[in-house]
Amino acid sequence: MPIFEDKCTKIELSGTSYPIKCDMLVLNKIQEKYGDIDRFRFKLSGLIPKLDENGKVMYTDDGKVANEGFGMPDTLAVTDCLYWFAQEGAEITGKPDIDRNTIIRSIDISPSELGMMLHEEYMRCLTQKNPRTTQDRSQTTEAQK
Repeated sequence: MPIFEDKCTKIELSGTSYPIKCDMLVLNKIQEKYGDIDRFRFKLSGLIPKLDENGKVMYTDDGKVANEGFGMPDTLAVTDCLYWFAQEGAEITGKPDIDRNTIIRSIDISPSELGMMLHEEYMRCLTQKNPRTTQDRSQTTEAQK
């Protein structure tokens, strides 16, 4: 069994299951090509955020992104993301390298559906699951000694 298999989400395209993973290495690639990490999520989801007069994303009173509706996701962002996530998943699980054109040609779902699946993995990466970080735990452990 490949190492870290359980650390990756799976995505199935044209009958083939690919491990995908968004992590800091992938975020670096996204930031290098697309700039703003926070706004990149809109390229995947197709959400059209409402912007204030300074171009900043507006939020509702309950903390959700105020929006103008949905459009099509940015297909270049979706295909870049799919490739980078699958590339990282393959490396983590010890699977063979992923060819960009092969995985893009295997897409058998709509850009919107694929964008939302990738958006979910992207947001998982950005959302802190444990309010207490490992650094905090190690400092507490040292302080308790």
